[in-house]
Amino acid sequence: MKNRPPRTKRAQCIASFLSIIIIMSIIKNNVLYPFDATPNPSAPKIKTNAAELIFSLADKIIEGRGDFDWLINGGLEVTGETKTGGKARRKLSEIEPDTRR
Repeated sequence: MKNRPPRTKRAQCIASFLSIIIIMSIIKNNVLYPFDATPNPSAPKIKTNAAELIFSLADKIIEGRGDFDWLINGGLEVTGETKTGGKARRKLSEIEPDTRR
């Protein structure tokens, strides 16, 4: 065995943590699961497409909080320039009509 320098406290902590994760993990069908987790056999049933689900959730947010600005282009907001065009912010209520256009 080679002479190697002693591990630092940080390296010892990381090595201990990783060894615990490896020991307490289970591999089933080439998928790594935590020791106490069981796979969820049934995914929630969605009765509509993802876009409609997102639009309905946005409508609920607007009903509960009111309409508000939604940051859609952070680069433009921070630097004042953009390579993608458009606005930095948009009202949440504008997203669905613009998307359906």
